[in-house]
Parts: sequence; structure tokens; C-alpha cells
Amino acid sequence: MTVERLGPAATLISALRTQMTRKRDEVARGAGARDSASARAAGSRDVAALRRELGEIAAQADPDDEASMERARPRVVRAMLLWEFGPGLRDYGEWQPMLDSIVQTLESDEGQRRALAELILELRRG
Repeated sequence: MTVERLGPAATLISALRTQMTRKRDEVARGAGARDSASARAAGSRDVAALRRELGEIAAQADPDDEASMERARPRVVRAMLLWEFGPGLRDYGEWQPMLDSIVQTLESDEGQRRALAELILELRRG
């Protein structure tokens, strides 16, 4: 049995899921538990739509320019979170602080910055 290496998108999605779960738990404890089913759009995720949106972001980003990547990072995280958990996620009062916290966490990790740059390059190739 072989184990495949996770690609940059899978690595970022995994990191986002971990951060999102942590933040969602914090919000639930602080503001009272909300129905997480409303935040998830499990059956309605369109991979092609996500790829198109990320492709548009990648077309405007330069992996060799840190300022460009700083602008792209929140857009990528936002797109992936909304795709994974549904647009209702924006209704939570802690949406923006949660998004900012996840972006800041990813920015502080060199491995995640590299993974995002690889994802941008992969999306630019096609």
C-alpha cells in the first residue's frame, strides 16, 4: 500500500480545517452553541467553482512577491472556508476575527507559506 504525499491544496485545507475547528469551538463556548449544520453546506460543494475562484486569485498573485502573497492569502483562506463550510459561516459574529486569526497563523508558519506558494503556482499552470 502506498501513501501519497498531500498536495499544497490538501495541506492548506487540512490546516484550515484544524484552525476552523478550534475557532468554531471557541465561538461556541463564548457565544453559546449554534447549530453547526447551518454552517456546513456538505452536499453543495462544487470543486470546479472553487478551482475557478482560486485560479482567479492565483492569476493576480506572484508567489515570488511577498506583498502579493499577503494580499492573496486572505482571499484564498476566505474562498476555501466558504467552500468547505458554506456561505452561512459569514453570519457568525466572529467570522472576521476568525478569518484574520487563521490568516495570521498561516502567515507565521513557513511551511504553510510555501504550501500556498506551491498552490498558486499549481493553479497558474492550469
